Amino acid sequence: MTTARNRAIDRIRRDRTLAAKARLLDAPETMEDNVDETTIPDERLELVFTCCHPALALDAQVALTLRTLGGLQTEEIARAFLVPEATMAKRLVRAKHKIKAAGIPFRVPPAHLLPDRLAAALAVVYLIEAGDLDQATAIAARIPAARIGGSVEIRPVVIDRE
Repeated sequence: MTTARNRAIDRIRRDRTLAAKARLLDAPETMEDNVDETTIPDERLELVFTCCHPALALDAQVALTLRTLGGLQTEEIARAFLVPEATMAKRLVRAKHKIKAAGIPFRVPPAHLLPDRLAAALAVVYLIEAGDLDQATAIAARIPAARIGGSVEIRPVVIDRE
């Protein structure tokens, strides 16, 4: 009698465990990505805003973004900035050290922080589109820049001078 009772208890426990684990395995029939609608319509532009962190100087933001996302060499970036290559190399190294020392995270900024990064992002797009880049780099970079440039909504700034 004891054996039969223990077997019945074990069977009930197994059935409960199986039911609990089966619920965990049940996946919905349609898997939908729960992606939040972002305020930035293009993923590449999103990366540009991510790289242009306001803790860095504006020229460092632009240079580092061109180097990281644009794949430009230090020489090409220096030519676009009209500075010697050694100066640009030092700026890039200092910017990387500052990011590492400050522990700046690499994440897409929320919408309320985008205005702090807009000037640098527009400078990046401008330098790719109209900068002093060599012919091969310019051809490779202009197609994405045109798409990114079309994604940015530029509003005129009105300054009251009284």
